[in-house]
Amino acid sequence: MQRKAFLVGACVLCATPAHASSVTLYGIVDSYVEFDRIGSLSSMRQSGGGASTSRFGLTGVEDLGGGTSTKFVLESGFSPADGSFQGGTLFYRQAYVSLQNTRYGDLRLGRQYTPAFYVVYDGDPFGLNERLSPLALLATSTDTITSNTTPPIPRFNQAASYLSPDWNGLRVMATYGFPTPNALSTQAGRNYGAGLQYRIGGLYVGAGFQGDTSAGNLAPVVSPSTTRHYVFAANYAFARVKLYAAFLYGVGTAARLPAFSTASVGASINVGALDRVLVSVVRRDVKGSANDATALGVGYDHPLSKRTSLYARYLYMKNGGDARNTVVAGLQPQPGGTEQVFALGIVHRF
Repeated sequence: MQRKAFLVGACVLCATPAHASSVTLYGIVDSYVEFDRIGSLSSMRQSGGGASTSRFGLTGVEDLGGGTSTKFVLESGFSPADGSFQGGTLFYRQAYVSLQNTRYGDLRLGRQYTPAFYVVYDGDPFGLNERLSPLALLATSTDTITSNTTPPIPRFNQAASYLSPDWNGLRVMATYGFPTPNALSTQAGRNYGAGLQYRIGGLYVGAGFQGDTSAGNLAPVVSPSTTRHYVFAANYAFARVKLYAAFLYGVGTAARLPAFSTASVGASINVGALDRVLVSVVRRDVKGSANDATALGVGYDHPLSKRTSLYARYLYMKNGGDARNTVVAGLQPQPGGTEQVFALGIVHRF
């Protein structure tokens, strides 16, 4: 009798009107073998994330009615080579909750990508892949010889952001990362940025800026300083070819520290029914210094199904002057040295 009452009650609850909601588990597992050559030295290794960073995540949406909904994203990156978490944090990639409206836009709170990242992402045929995109590697490189060429941060912690709806192809974004005050400054660790994107037909153009304030150092005392980044990107899609371009410029507020820029041009070419060839040339320039670098990336993607693909990547980089930028994770060439990477991998999406 009690069981029957429970079943009747459960049916009544199921029949009660409620807003629609859903939670989705998604992810990518990407693993590859690479051959590295640094100067006259060579090695082989197995790694992960050569085409897309391996990840798993949860995303949920609840429809509140009237075009308004709530959404959350919890996303973790990991290495299939050893099972370690990306960044040493469970939800390193994204962790935010948002309130969104089809007419007014999207408000987000939590760890999230920056407007500058969204702008530049569409200017790179390799999708700013953190392991084998020449643009991502040089744009986020911190040269051990040239001081303060601080790369733009792709994600902000403890951030609040606004993303507009699509206004006839135009979208604007703004994000503020709250500071982490310390004994040196109440603004230590503060981040901010804004950007806009415009799409019409096969054309995309985007522009943005970002300010990253360091935490400084207590012993010896180094006051926090801010590096400002200005980014631009574009692409244009033809029938079988898509062209890409991106430009990033950064300058620090501290005295006697150099400005620096990274410029990239590239293309993706459809081969056959589904295969793609990717190519990109990137130039990093440190103002007033010979410590520059040039990189070339070539890739080939071959889908086996809608979810699984094989891929190949080749990267070459030549440092100028005494620069020691690297495209090989964890290793650096001699000053002014060269590097090459050849990788074969497989990626599965779920």
